[in-house]
Amino acid sequence: MKLKYETRRFFTALFAAFLPCAILTAGVYIIYYFCFLRGLTTPLSYWYAGLSDAWKLFLSVLSPLDMGDPLAFFARAFVPVYLVESICVAVTAGRGLTSDEGGLSELLYALPVSRASVFFTRFSGGLLYVLLLNLLLCGVSIGGYCIFFHPTASYLLSYGIIFFRIFLFQCVVYAIGTLYSACTRTSGAGALWSALTLVFLWLLGLVPSYLPVVNFLWFVSLPFYAMPEYAFRLGPYYSLLQIVCLGGVFVLCTLAAFFAYRRREFPTERG
Repeated sequence: MKLKYETRRFFTALFAAFLPCAILTAGVYIIYYFCFLRGLTTPLSYWYAGLSDAWKLFLSVLSPLDMGDPLAFFARAFVPVYLVESICVAVTAGRGLTSDEGGLSELLYALPVSRASVFFTRFSGGLLYVLLLNLLLCGVSIGGYCIFFHPTASYLLSYGIIFFRIFLFQCVVYAIGTLYSACTRTSGAGALWSALTLVFLWLLGLVPSYLPVVNFLWFVSLPFYAMPEYAFRLGPYYSLLQIVCLGGVFVLCTLAAFFAYRRREFPTERG
């Protein structure tokens, strides 16, 4: 019973996130096709190249790219989809431990299930959800590319690296959201704070973009670790400090969420 219940929750969350993101990803290629037919990819390339240095940093424009190449176009046009996907992950994590508290309390009393077992089952299931979501979106993205060109191994690898970096970042997002879920009383509050934290970390990149004196803030602007053009240009490599930041936030938030969840009292359906 518990396995069927958790499996149903898992696939419901996966479908709810995948469907809008897949539609938006298809939209990226529809826009590319429209721009390609109209000869707008070259003006777009020059527009990105002509941005101010601050906006280039904020939008992760690392070098001039010919956006007539669908992969180059994808690396820039996918940014909004990447943020929507990350918000879906944040909201799912923020609801992960509180969306069914009344029913969960009955489950804990009716079955010999430890609080730690519930936490790690849902947390590991959440990481699997992030992995499958990115694998599915990577498949949709490669499928969109195949409509226009025959993919080579290097192009397939580029797509894989983009979604690999997104997956690693979203694992951290899931840990942050789980902490909010463990510390808030309702699923709505956990989802809201998790999403707001993600948006704040993304907008935080505006500060070092305009004030180079505080460049250290890039290390805490976590969404920029997985911007598609960074993955496209830099590959799967991270600096030691980036690894420490990502790994430290993931481990600290996971441990804090676990200990907060162990001390949590669940309301029963009868109040």
